[in-house]
Amino acid sequence: MWKQSDGLATICRDCVGKIHREYIDTYKDEEKAIKCLCALLDWPYVATLYFSNLGDDGVLDLAGYYRQIQMKQYQERNFETSLADGELGKDTESIRDWRASKWTKKDTQNMTYSISVIGYDPFDADEITDEDRKYCFNMLAGYCDSDGVRDDSSKIQAIIQITQLHLQCRKIDKVINEELMLKMPNETKLRALSETKGKFLNSISTIVKDNGLSANYNDGNRVGKNTLSMKMKEIADVGFEKIRTNLFDIHTAEAMRQVADISNRSILDQLSLDDSDYVDMIKEQREMLQAKIDQCEELEEENRCLKNKISELESYKIKKR
Repeated sequence: MWKQSDGLATICRDCVGKIHREYIDTYKDEEKAIKCLCALLDWPYVATLYFSNLGDDGVLDLAGYYRQIQMKQYQERNFETSLADGELGKDTESIRDWRASKWTKKDTQNMTYSISVIGYDPFDADEITDEDRKYCFNMLAGYCDSDGVRDDSSKIQAIIQITQLHLQCRKIDKVINEELMLKMPNETKLRALSETKGKFLNSISTIVKDNGLSANYNDGNRVGKNTLSMKMKEIADVGFEKIRTNLFDIHTAEAMRQVADISNRSILDQLSLDDSDYVDMIKEQREMLQAKIDQCEELEEENRCLKNKISELESYKIKKR
């Protein structure tokens, strides 16, 4: 398009800005405006650059976008290559997914874990930047470990609100630091920001206390909660089948049997049991034995039914052939 002018559009900077504003007035959409401008000037439209130069107010930094498309990796690209690469069809969701793919493994794990607990993406909003989104998921993942969160929708909303308040505090800290770097900091502004941050922190403390999300208020923080045996029990309770095999192997291992026998003999040597204690022990053992017998019979019947179904299925396949 602009070969005779060494690839430069024969339009001045002021006119480009004027044309861009006219496109915005015409289409009432910043994204449509920049796409039309790129088509007119034969610029490459790069969705990631567009969204990264989009301000919080939804206004594009046109000069910043132009500087970036002048970089070496975009010098061989134009509007035609943007069409061929499908850049014009990319939306905020696809760009967000692309950016998330660049996160570290830990960041991605925290995002996946948080969404699995919450049930949806609570930070799926255009006004949340990629960096803020990553911060929120890392913060939220820690609260998702609190007892009862998975089964309590109120606690779920509470931890989301806490995370958003932490994000606001983080932004306030950034503004405070920028103000303190000035030669003449505005004390009134700093005081107002500090008071706002204090209110946010008080709100966080109240929500945490009301929902039992802190170690100081959470009854679930009992002794032995974080031991290996308790964690294995929790994993088994949620139905993770692979650990059941591991536990079976451990319980049936010869070394574990010897340790259990030694432990039981030591306990019996130290106890002075009377007749009533022995009766209670025998009664308890009888009840446990009966429960295991009933469970074994149920499993045998279930196994028999499954075998019958498999046989019927195989017979059906043979007949069908």
